[in-house]
Amino acid sequence: MGTLTVGFMGTEQLKIIDVTYNRNENKVIIEVTNTGSGLVTITDIRIDGISYKNYNVTSVTPSASI
Repeated sequence: MGTLTVGFMGTEQLKIIDVTYNRNENKVIIEVTNTGSGLVTITDIRIDGISYKNYNVTSVTPSASI
């Protein structure tokens, strides 16, 4: 008799926690968290419909499991 394998596909869900603008450095700081069960890959950031391909990720802090 055959076997049945059931896989689980994770979901991606990114939640914006905070957005601030640093006028002295002319930069926008966007704090996000992955609330889904899968990995998230950011491929584009748009502000007012304008794509910012040259964004920089300055830090990644993994969340502790609760």
